[in-house]
Amino acid sequence: MNKGAKVLMFTSTMAGEGKTFVSRNLAVILAGTGKKVVLVDTDIRKRTQSKLSGAKCKEGVSTFLSGIYTDISELIIPAQLHPNVDVLPAGSIPPNPAELLMSDRLELLIAELKKHYDYIILDNVPALVVADASIVNRVAEITMYVIREGILDRRYLTELERLHREKKFNNMCVVLNDVKDKGKRYGYGYGYGYGYGYGYGYYTEDGGRKRKHVSSRSSLLKRLFNKKRI
Repeated sequence: MNKGAKVLMFTSTMAGEGKTFVSRNLAVILAGTGKKVVLVDTDIRKRTQSKLSGAKCKEGVSTFLSGIYTDISELIIPAQLHPNVDVLPAGSIPPNPAELLMSDRLELLIAELKKHYDYIILDNVPALVVADASIVNRVAEITMYVIREGILDRRYLTELERLHREKKFNNMCVVLNDVKDKGKRYGYGYGYGYGYGYGYGYYTEDGGRKRKHVSSRSSLLKRLFNKKRI
């Protein structure tokens, strides 16, 4: 989609679809090939990536964007998850997250990171929650939109298709997460395209998940993009 891309931004429709999980795993995969990777927590509201990395300090993305810090090396947490994976935590929660992310210092941050890393992975907020995802996307070269089976209402797929068609996110592609291989439970063995299904649903108050089967893998992809490209 963008052969020379170094900056990958992760987002989703809502919380709980696995963008932090997928971004961490992709970082390790890339690092395993010998690439130097930095995970940047640009979700300066919730800070999930930072919490998983054990970041207890208040310094990070927000303090760099505000101009308090100018040396990025002082903010990096080295060798997270893999010897080749570093983490730049979100920092303290600012009173004006969206305004801070619109600062020109975000471009400066990415430019500095490009000097030291082969890949920069931005773990961002869900696209429908706040405007931060579209604000940060201006520095992204590829957008990884995570959809988790059983959570996204399929009626939103037309909106997702519109975002793709109108190029609201740079080089947007879709990651289907937590897909259950229903064929295996019936002994069908391994095979691409067999036993996969996607549904919509929601989480109940006690944490249980209700799911309704709605369509096959191919039909979901056709809804995301036009049929001629499938």
